[in-house]
Amino acid sequence: MAVNLQSLYLLRRSSALIFLLTALLACYLLLKPGNAHTVALTDHFLQVALAGVAFLLTLPLFLPDGGQTRLSSVSPRKETVISKTPQQWVPRLLMLCILSHATGHAIWGYLEVHYVHIFPSWADVACLGSMLPLLLAILLLPSQPLPADKRLQIALDGLMVMVGTITFSWYFILGPTILHGAATLAGKITSAAYPLAVLLQIFCLLLLTLRTKDQTIRPAVLILSVALAFLVLSYSIFAYQQLHNLYVSGEVLDAGWAMSYLFIGLAARAIRLNRRSTPLLAHSPSAFASPEQRADPMLSFPLLWRSLLPYLLIPPTIFLLIWASYMGRNNVLEPGVYIGALTLVGLLVFRQIFVVRGAVAQNNQLRSMQYDLRENNQALRHANAQLEQQARQLEKAYEQLSHLNRLRDQFIANVNHELRTPLTQIDGYLELLSEYQGRIDEETQARFIKRAKDSSQELLLLINTILDALRIDSEIQPPHLEEVALSEVIHQVCEQFAPGVEQASRLRRELPASLVVKADQRYLRQILRNLLSNALKYSPAEAAVTIRAHSVERRGSAAVCISVQDAGPGVPPEEQVSLFQKFVRLKRDLSGPVRGTGLGLYMCKQLVEAMNGEIWVESSGKEGEGSCFCFTILAAPTRQNHHIAETQSPA
Repeated sequence: MAVNLQSLYLLRRSSALIFLLTALLACYLLLKPGNAHTVALTDHFLQVALAGVAFLLTLPLFLPDGGQTRLSSVSPRKETVISKTPQQWVPRLLMLCILSHATGHAIWGYLEVHYVHIFPSWADVACLGSMLPLLLAILLLPSQPLPADKRLQIALDGLMVMVGTITFSWYFILGPTILHGAATLAGKITSAAYPLAVLLQIFCLLLLTLRTKDQTIRPAVLILSVALAFLVLSYSIFAYQQLHNLYVSGEVLDAGWAMSYLFIGLAARAIRLNRRSTPLLAHSPSAFASPEQRADPMLSFPLLWRSLLPYLLIPPTIFLLIWASYMGRNNVLEPGVYIGALTLVGLLVFRQIFVVRGAVAQNNQLRSMQYDLRENNQALRHANAQLEQQARQLEKAYEQLSHLNRLRDQFIANVNHELRTPLTQIDGYLELLSEYQGRIDEETQARFIKRAKDSSQELLLLINTILDALRIDSEIQPPHLEEVALSEVIHQVCEQFAPGVEQASRLRRELPASLVVKADQRYLRQILRNLLSNALKYSPAEAAVTIRAHSVERRGSAAVCISVQDAGPGVPPEEQVSLFQKFVRLKRDLSGPVRGTGLGLYMCKQLVEAMNGEIWVESSGKEGEGSCFCFTILAAPTRQNHHIAETQSPA
């Protein structure tokens, strides 16, 4: 980057020097110190001297050394590729152009000094011959690859500019020169060659407009465009003056040639600076393009003035057509104006057709992009909706997890208390037995042993409940469904809760003796034990617990509804929803005398649902009305179940 900035600084300083030298030459030609012959002689000398300065600018002299460091990192193989690129000939061709122009002016000055007026002469050949290396140099400049429609548009624009220019040149310069020029054939050809050279220079200027988008050679292209603009202006004025015998050496017009060729030399120097700072490592023109331009050439569109340039010549051409038709006096040149105007109109119509077609194609492309954008927006909305739904699910899961964490902490606190209570009782009774061994009667000793045994049974029940809940959480086993006589299972479970007459009188059974269900006996016993344990624990000592069963129809299938009715304090309606969740205990039980883990009803729900049943609670929440816990299981299809209510007491 430092080398590029240094190169731009050198080019700006050289441009300022060119303007200064040209201004000094123009001042001398305006003041004309001395006679006309001396001024013409000095003019030719200064022209050749300034051409020599331009020639020196094309040589690789006094170039910055910063570029050598960059080139030194390039492998020898790549240096060979650099030396063989066609762009290396551009400064040499521009040098040849300047040398040809300087030779022509030197011959012209020699002929004028010796008062020899020959037309055409070798001076004309040398001056006109400078156009050929200039055209070759411009053609060798790197250009960007363009798509076919872009090339066609540029070709149409160039043709419109060339047709308009040729039409004006034909009516004012080229046609009159051919008709009223020199008497000899060589003179006519030479006279017509100067207007044709102007047209060739305009064509070269149009070629340069295609290369201004290349950032690597843009300074050189802009300088060369300025040189061609001055050259076109100078040659046009010279051709007009030559046609009307108005040209005289030593006029300000000669400063235009000097400035043009000085800028041509500066363009050659800019190309050499560019080659030193930015090695050309490829033969293809795309090597000069930026990465964005190589990725998509359509990304860089012409500027507004390039698009309007072909249309700028249409109004003058129409005015020229009207002038030639109504006020022109040369009937020989008028057909050329008509042909040029018609050709320009035809090119304009064709270009408009091309523009309309391009607009339609762009419109279709925009519609396709709009459709794709609509599809993408719809997909984004769908994705956003899914993300919002997932966010809500995550929030809900987070709330559930937070609730479970709170219940877990509460469960740990409860279990800590529940486990310590029977352990304390066991330890206390055993310590009493050990301390008073042999000093207490057998009845007291039996009572202590019984209470320690009851506490151990309670502790065992708590541990089994916790372990069963953990086992269910990890992986519940599929139930082994079989036909089970419901009355026998309920009788066996009640026997486990009725070792004495006191508790046996509290259990009442109201169910048909022939009722058969399809269930897993192990699961069914566990459910009944948990429900009966809760019912006995919450009911008063003198209150009865009733077990009922009857046939129902659930979802089109025969089922059996089993209920356990207690006489406890009931369950408040607002707490019934979360009663069967893990670690849940009623608020009144957190500080009450009834101990528990909050896992019994949760286990019942998991086991009932594993057997394709349902479980719920019916309670008003009023003191003394109790609660009724109900669950359903499938009825056995092999036997006919009868609804026979009876009251049984254990034997």
